Amino acid sequence: MEHGFLKDFTFERAHRADADAIEALYCAVKAHGRESGGTDWNDEYPTRAFIDDDIENGAAFVLRHGGGIVAAVSMLEEDDLDDCGVAWTQKRSCVIARLCVEPKLQGKHIGEHMMRLLSLEARREGYEATRHLASAANPKSLRLYDRMGYKRLGMVRLYDIDFYAYEMLL
Repeated sequence: MEHGFLKDFTFERAHRADADAIEALYCAVKAHGRESGGTDWNDEYPTRAFIDDDIENGAAFVLRHGGGIVAAVSMLEEDDLDDCGVAWTQKRSCVIARLCVEPKLQGKHIGEHMMRLLSLEARREGYEATRHLASAANPKSLRLYDRMGYKRLGMVRLYDIDFYAYEMLL
């Protein structure tokens, strides 16, 4: 379902000049998630080093609105999820990581919009599937991915955290 107000948002690859704004967004999302109990993000993840690496590698994407960044996500070429014991579909895939939406705008379908735009970008770049992990402790993200039709392929434990493995064929 497309929401009319989303036409005013701009999706694009992040630039070096966006690093501070993305870091501030991550900090706001971490604080909000700790207050609500819906995140496992902490001081060690994600850090500025992840932001800088993702931007340098062309993997970071942002959603802009009103002059600011309101959402961010990364699309990683390397597939470090191959060894986590999940029966992934044998397609050329990328890994989606670090999706976040400005806390004041959560619940307004912006995360869904961001994921749809990222899927289109992945398809343009020749990927046939996207893969990602979602923390079992984050019910909002689980509802989002289930509602969007991502296939839940099982649960894995990494970094002392339980994650559901999701995949979407493009």
